[in-house]
Amino acid sequence: MLKKNGGFTQDGINATKKNDMSLRFRFGLLIGGVVALTVVVHLVSLLTSEARHLSRRAEEAHWTAAQHLAHVCGESSINRDDLAALNFLKELSRAEDHVEAFCLNKSGGIRLHRTMSLIGQPLLKGLPSSPQKEETEKNGRRVWIYTVPIERQGVSLGAARVSFDSSKTQDHVRAQLVLVVKRSLNMSGVTLLVALLFSWLAARALTRPILVIAKEAKRLSKGDWEARVPEEAPGELGELSREFNAMSQKLGELDALKDQVMHSVSHDLRNPLGAMTTLARMMKADDLPATSLAYAEAIETTAIRLAAMLNNILDTARLKDGPLSFNRGRVAPKTFFRFGTALSAPGGPIP
Repeated sequence: MLKKNGGFTQDGINATKKNDMSLRFRFGLLIGGVVALTVVVHLVSLLTSEARHLSRRAEEAHWTAAQHLAHVCGESSINRDDLAALNFLKELSRAEDHVEAFCLNKSGGIRLHRTMSLIGQPLLKGLPSSPQKEETEKNGRRVWIYTVPIERQGVSLGAARVSFDSSKTQDHVRAQLVLVVKRSLNMSGVTLLVALLFSWLAARALTRPILVIAKEAKRLSKGDWEARVPEEAPGELGELSREFNAMSQKLGELDALKDQVMHSVSHDLRNPLGAMTTLARMMKADDLPATSLAYAEAIETTAIRLAAMLNNILDTARLKDGPLSFNRGRVAPKTFFRFGTALSAPGGPIP
């Protein structure tokens, strides 16, 4: 994957693209999930609120019908004109959830009813002093009964009583709620599509500067000190880009200083080591006692070892410019052993 001057192979480019897609997918999934969750919560809240609103409107319609019937019953009692009240009772019977409706006299008996045989039958022992609603079961179904008293100038004239089937009322509310759900789902579908598009664009805008920094960081990790990123990103990303560029420049300066130090050290050490080696060899060429000759050999060997260590350090420093080239040749093993030391081998000591 490493090339000269910190380049990249195709594998590195493919890995960067893979990370690119992964990061964008995660950001898009996060933003899209938040938007979708918001839409779902809003839809649930809307449906809950709409259900309460429709139930409240149905109850208000029931109270309006009961109060209107009370007004018609009162007028018919004063004017002794029952035809208008009977026509209104007929209109009320057309409602889907209507059960029955009638007018009561002041003693609690039925005064007006669409079924003539029920007129005059007692129903209540006492009339309520204020409008009231009660729930009961009649013929196997839950019924809401609304009773509204009728008064004129403080005198009780009777009451109006209307009954509605609660299950049919709730069915009507649910039917209206289904229509609301269908409209809301259509709008929510469009909203989700827009949200997905927005999340993709937002993820792309968010990840682009991050991925640029990640790509340049890989170049930097391979020793390419020329890696730089644009600094026009807003907010924290811009600050991160500026810090990255400053770090890259500083690392380049440190690397150049290191090369300069290595170059200086290599030249400053090579000369004295070369002088030591030459002097030791000159001393060995003279007629020296055995003890002095061993000292001269030790000086030469030490100088050669130091020179080899220096060469290894310099070779390591050159690795950043590419692979090293090696010169192969024959070497006598005895040159690796000095001062009576030997390496152990499977077959015994090497001679």
